[in-house]
Amino acid sequence: MFVVGLILVLVGAGWKSIAPPTMYWSEDQSREYTKAFAAVHAAEDSGGRVPSAEAAHQFTDAQQRFAEIKSDLEHARTLRDRTGTYFGAAGMAIMLATIAVYKYFAGPA
Repeated sequence: MFVVGLILVLVGAGWKSIAPPTMYWSEDQSREYTKAFAAVHAAEDSGGRVPSAEAAHQFTDAQQRFAEIKSDLEHARTLRDRTGTYFGAAGMAIMLATIAVYKYFAGPA
C-alpha cells in the first residue's frame, strides 16, 4: 500500500503535466468564451453616446452570458489545480496509514 500512496503523490505532483487542459475545458467551450467576450465588446461599442433600450438589453444579455461562461472557466481552472492536490493528499494519507499500521503490528523493536 505504501507504493500506491507514493504513486499517488507522484501523480499529484505532476498532474498539470499529465492531464491536458482539454480534459477540463474543451475547444468548443474555448470558442464559445471567445465569442461571448467579443459579443460583450461589440454590444458595448454599439451603444453610442446615448444607448437605446435595445442596445442596453443586448449589452446586459451579452454580459450575463459572458459572466456565466467565465464562471465555468474559473471552475475548470480550479478543478484542474485542485485535482493534483487531492491525489497528493490521498497518497500521503495512504502512506501515513501504511506506516502507522506497520508500526502498530510490528510492535516494539
